[in-house]
Amino acid sequence: MAKNTFAGYLRQCGSGKSLTGATPAPLVASLTVTGIDATQASADTGAVLPKGARVLDVLTNGKGTGGSTPTMDIGTSGNDDAFVAEGDIDGGLKSAVAAGVAGSEVLNATALAADTAVYAGKGASAATGGTFDFTILFTMEDDGSLND
Repeated sequence: MAKNTFAGYLRQCGSGKSLTGATPAPLVASLTVTGIDATQASADTGAVLPKGARVLDVLTNGKGTGGSTPTMDIGTSGNDDAFVAEGDIDGGLKSAVAAGVAGSEVLNATALAADTAVYAGKGASAATGGTFDFTILFTMEDDGSLND
């Protein structure tokens, strides 16, 4: 399978009428991080969201064990629960928005002002073992101008 890597982001222009029709809109992108130790304190995952990203949701897949309803936080160096605050990690795939645990950056639909390192770690109710994975769904800040 071919791969394509580029700097920038993709947007669609609607009905295929090159520069007429629907308003240009950026496509949704995803960033997946796997194997986070469910017992660790918040730490840099090595993943970075680009400047202008607007986080729409975070899908979590928890495989934490032990503890009493173990949770995790996903955020930034300055706000460890900016994207997910106390997300459940003891039972399969969940949407942070649907579960009501989306952090302030998701709820405010704030465009990131700079490239932002993603941090993740145990929440207030720590697991005694296991891991968790997550996928951040985001779009890019876009002024809708054609041909830029």
